Amino acid sequence: MPGVFLFEGDNDVRTLTGAISLRQVDNAARPGNKSSTSLRFEYAGGFLGGDIDFVKLQADHDHRWFVGEDDEGRRRYVTAFGSIGVADAFGDTPEVPPFSRFYLGGRGTVRGFGSRDAGPHSNYRPMGGEFTMYGTVEYQHPLMDIIDAVAFVDAGTLGTSLHDDDAFLPRVSIGAGLRITIPQLGAPFAIDFAYPIVKQDEDRTLFVSFSLARDF
Repeated sequence: MPGVFLFEGDNDVRTLTGAISLRQVDNAARPGNKSSTSLRFEYAGGFLGGDIDFVKLQADHDHRWFVGEDDEGRRRYVTAFGSIGVADAFGDTPEVPPFSRFYLGGRGTVRGFGSRDAGPHSNYRPMGGEFTMYGTVEYQHPLMDIIDAVAFVDAGTLGTSLHDDDAFLPRVSIGAGLRITIPQLGAPFAIDFAYPIVKQDEDRTLFVSFSLARDF
């Protein structure tokens, strides 16, 4: 189990971060099919100095397919999203510190679980991990001009490290929700109801969540 007490007190953390992203749409005026791919990189310590040395990579891919529209021109979509992340400590640092690990659970990762509450725990507190992989498939159907319904399946895993036994323990949830378009918010307001169908002993569940929906 990760040693949170290894990082007690003050730490001098010096990082170099970067990101690359590629976005594509089929129609700039009224997008139907859209895709987004990104790669994020973080390097801490090493030649930068500081007390903590680690490297962290995360790759995401989001794709939305237009699947039809009703008589009033309201569109139906299927969206698939996937993410994979790996982090590793080097030098004199025994493991990636808790504030830089990956966490799983809640909207944006796997719904049906509490925020950060799927994965390794210590004394009932989430400890995060150095390897994660998660994704979702979601169908969106218009109900009214500003309200859409969605149905989804989320799945993911979070491991203490890529090489540990917990690296590929699955979490899977199914659910449905609403997307309410409020222009002032910049993205649809999301209400999701999710039920975990595969969970691990330490995971904590949360069946209802509220947030801004992912937009890309």
